Amino acid sequence: MKILIADDEAPIRDWFAYVLTQKIPGLKAQVETAAGGLEALEKMEKDPPDVVFADIKMPGLDGIGLIEQAKERFPRTVFVILTNHAEFTFAQRAVGLGVYDYLLKSEITAEKVAQTLADIQKGFFTAAPQPAGAGEVERIEEPEGVDWPALARRLGADGPGRYRAVAVRGADRGAVLQRQLPDTPLTPVLWGDCWEALLPAGAAGFPGWEPPFAVGLSAPHAGAEGLQAALQEAVLALETAFLSGRPGLYRFGDAQEPPQLDSALHALRKRLSTEIAYGGVPTVRGDLSQFLTRCAQAGPTRVDWVRKNCHRLLAQMEDRYLQELREIEPDARRVGKPVRSLEDFRAQMEEMLAAVEERQGERDAPAIDTAVRYIERHYGDSALSLTKLAGSVHLSPEYFCRLFKQKTGVSYGTYLTTYRLTRARELICTTDLKMAEVARQVGYENASYFSRLYKKHMGLSPEQERRAAPPAGQN
Repeated sequence: MKILIADDEAPIRDWFAYVLTQKIPGLKAQVETAAGGLEALEKMEKDPPDVVFADIKMPGLDGIGLIEQAKERFPRTVFVILTNHAEFTFAQRAVGLGVYDYLLKSEITAEKVAQTLADIQKGFFTAAPQPAGAGEVERIEEPEGVDWPALARRLGADGPGRYRAVAVRGADRGAVLQRQLPDTPLTPVLWGDCWEALLPAGAAGFPGWEPPFAVGLSAPHAGAEGLQAALQEAVLALETAFLSGRPGLYRFGDAQEPPQLDSALHALRKRLSTEIAYGGVPTVRGDLSQFLTRCAQAGPTRVDWVRKNCHRLLAQMEDRYLQELREIEPDARRVGKPVRSLEDFRAQMEEMLAAVEERQGERDAPAIDTAVRYIERHYGDSALSLTKLAGSVHLSPEYFCRLFKQKTGVSYGTYLTTYRLTRARELICTTDLKMAEVARQVGYENASYFSRLYKKHMGLSPEQERRAAPPAGQN
């Protein structure tokens, strides 16, 4: 296995070289090191490695830049990010670019490196099983360099018969697929980390078959000219397993492009930027639910878009999450998990939203006491409004309304009206003020409106209230 270590810290490079060559039994590794992203890219051009351990922050070309430039040119290379706690947001972005995993520098041990390489070896570089008598396994490096007519002949796809391609992640699952379809000989093709094979179109319906892992299935094709499309469609269909997070058979073309997927993303990102800081968690939840619903309906060609934007949204949400927590825990950090499915994304977002909501509620509850005192002092101001009151305690009107009702049990509007009418009753029963003046003193410029409102809430008109009041000096 060829391994490249890209890190600007010499002690890290030296430690990895020592571990990979001396501390992992059975590992036969050719180890190269690079002090930065540009040097790593140059070495990859000369001799593409199987695995790259890359520091996420390096001078010049950093880890993310290295991955972005190398992914298309070296599709079989597996990337593992090295990161510090404080750089976790960037690590999530890297995972969104197709990085296999990330390792926290503060927690790296020889055992963790060995386990990571063992998982990579199993999932990406295990030799694919072959049927009896089959020749060397076909491995596709770059589609542009493949002789597709010759490959079609070797796979038996050059005749008039129609076929479909199936794809699974990893050669170990390919072996299971072969065992589950004993009557259909499969000649494997390795494309990146996917194990693929061709099946006669009529035998690929799998009625009632429930595979224990995700399997991608292409549309029917025929002839050498359809082979590349079939193999690519099977991989794209397999990618849609990310949306459900469940095993099963995923057919290319089953999913239709949902309407307004991009607008749902834009709305959610805007909410995270502008409203969550002002108590807009319920609104964010609504937009998140709409985004997830539309993502779950995405077609195979949009799965990579969905995955990348899920990581970007998590990074954006984490920035807000850490801002809230660091007000009380200066060293607060969050180490999330790689997003393997939409459900993983939803769970991580909800975890942070719930924590932010709880923190904001604890922090902002005293503002309602302040607002109540403000009402008691300014209830006679006819210009007193929700916007003005919320602004007096530095909260958004929407968040203020929710928090006010949570704290008092009634809405802001009901509380203000009740308080004003209670003060009005005192003036009606204890003074000789005209009703128009009473109305003005409790915040109502229109005496007729005040009279109707008073009767609706108090059961008597202001005049009836005054006549029913006991004489001055009597209880």
